[in-house]
Parts: sequence; structure tokens; C-alpha cells
Amino acid sequence: MLVAAAWLHDIGYASPVSATGLHSLDGARFLARLGVPSRVCALVAHHSGAAAVASLSGLASELAEFPDERGPMRDALWYCDMSTSPWGEPVSFEDRMAEIEARRGPDDPVVRALAINRGERAAAVARTAELLRGRSR
Repeated sequence: MLVAAAWLHDIGYASPVSATGLHSLDGARFLARLGVPSRVCALVAHHSGAAAVASLSGLASELAEFPDERGPMRDALWYCDMSTSPWGEPVSFEDRMAEIEARRGPDDPVVRALAINRGERAAAVARTAELLRGRSR
């Protein structure tokens, strides 16, 4: 489930898939139409703080079509997204946040959402990093 969600989490950016402009929602709906398991769709829908972006964009009720599991699997997906550059290179959480802010600009809903959920994102990354450290011991 995690690997599938990680590979597919940004599919909503593709122009044939984009409908609402909230890529996480658009991607989840597209995947649901294809018959992808509902858990993968929900993980894609709620990846990396999508709820705050949806709220700022007036799409919170639409995003609520998909359950947010708020557990280790979701954390791990957020970790993957928040510790990898757009070019697939490993980066620190702080470097990833700086990259998002620089690329998107201050008026973008994703950047504005960071004021709401940066701590939640950081906590998910930290929890997953701790689990990974425990596995490597």
C-alpha cells in the first residue's frame, strides 16, 4: 500500500487528471475510478497535509470523501514526500520546506498551509524516522 501510494501520490498534477486544482483530491478520485484499492486512494488524497490545503481552497468537504487514517502508514507516506526533492534526491525536512516555499511562492495554498500544518508534517517525518532508526538497530 505504501509503495503504491508513494509512486502515485502526485498523479493529480497530470493535466488529464486535474479537475479541482487540488492534486491530492484529483489524484485520489482518478485512482478510485480506475479501481485502485480505497486505502491507496485515501492515502493519496490526504498526503502531506492536504487537509489544510483543501480547507484554504474551499475543498475540505470534497476531500472528506476519503478517510484520513492518521497512522504510521500515512506518516510514512508524508515522510517519503517530505524527505525527497522533486528530482528524487534525499533532502532534510527543512530543505524540502524551503524548496516548496521558493518554488511555489508565498500566495500558493500549499505554502500558506505550511503555517497551519508545518508542525504536523514535521511530527509525521520525525515519527517515521524514529521507526526507521529502530528497525536498523
